[in-house]
Amino acid sequence: MAGLYTKYNCSRDILFHICDFGINIPVNIKNICGFFLSVPYYENYVDFYSHDDGSNKQKWIIEQDEVDENIYYIKNAFIRPNFDIYLGAPNANDDVYLYTSKTKYTKWTITKEKTGDNKYKIEYAGEKFDKNKHQIIIARYEEDIQWTESYNDIVLVYNKEDYQIRKHFNIKVDNIIKLPNIGREGETYLHHIIENYNNLAERITFLQGNPFEHNKTVLFGIDNDNKLLDIQSLGHYYLENQNIPPLNVIQDGQTITDFGLKYLIQKIDLNLISRFPHEFENVSILHLIDHYKNFYNTSEDVISHFLSNIGIQKEIIKGMLLDFTYSALFSIKREIIIANDKDFYIKLRNRLLEKIDYNGYILERCWLLIFQ
Repeated sequence: MAGLYTKYNCSRDILFHICDFGINIPVNIKNICGFFLSVPYYENYVDFYSHDDGSNKQKWIIEQDEVDENIYYIKNAFIRPNFDIYLGAPNANDDVYLYTSKTKYTKWTITKEKTGDNKYKIEYAGEKFDKNKHQIIIARYEEDIQWTESYNDIVLVYNKEDYQIRKHFNIKVDNIIKLPNIGREGETYLHHIIENYNNLAERITFLQGNPFEHNKTVLFGIDNDNKLLDIQSLGHYYLENQNIPPLNVIQDGQTITDFGLKYLIQKIDLNLISRFPHEFENVSILHLIDHYKNFYNTSEDVISHFLSNIGIQKEIIKGMLLDFTYSALFSIKREIIIANDKDFYIKLRNRLLEKIDYNGYILERCWLLIFQ
């Protein structure tokens, strides 16, 4: 049974009772009506529950900032499958969701009231999202994108499915644009760059609708956006349950950051074959190479041929091993995108649409080359 308010809103809910207040120990936090601050196992929202059900969903751990003693972080006491653990309210509407880390988006002040009855004022002290500084672009077809609600102010969903997803899936995301279902995620990314070339955010994170099947830690990259590389790979694997890439490739090639993000950059040759950290054979890629060369009647390396008519000279990339991150998941600064002119991306989009079923997979492997 939920409490009077379905969701915790930090402009409406300020006063709380915290019995036996302590740092780094599980405590109950109740609103002034006596309902327990609570969180579900999977859904990423915070609400109020009528009682402590013993599951630790109503237990919280308060941590004090190591530098600023007036700043606190509040995380739920049980381990969630999707890693979302810290309270934050970075959207303008002040609704509280869970985020991955101690960041600029999860800071709070906790002040004891003078009445002496375990009453505390809990106020959000973190930064608010700014879509001019960071925007998340989602290429969606059939995926469940409820996870984007906690990033509402900076997320833009390009929907390529016929359903009106706000109504059909009860999605509460403000910015959704309908696009024709062509060109896979690459066409979506290029559409956004072309249509917004002169008004791009300082950083853009490009993701598929369900990035978690390719990287379970991808939200660590969003929440810690000030710690990312100028071109940040966010792919970790293609499909874990299909062993693509093999586990030894991931273990030997992955990077594990100090803020929780894991990602993998592979080296591939111009025929899309993995060369580092290990060579391995992907039967689907071998079929793709054959189909591509037959369609275009060429014996050239696939990537050399694919990029040849958009301004990347074959001589420059001849013999190169290219950086590749799985599933077109990456975050990038604006100045790197606009180092190529708008016409470059228009040509690239036209090339993609010549033969989408092949060229979409090839473009996925070219993004880091295009930007580097």
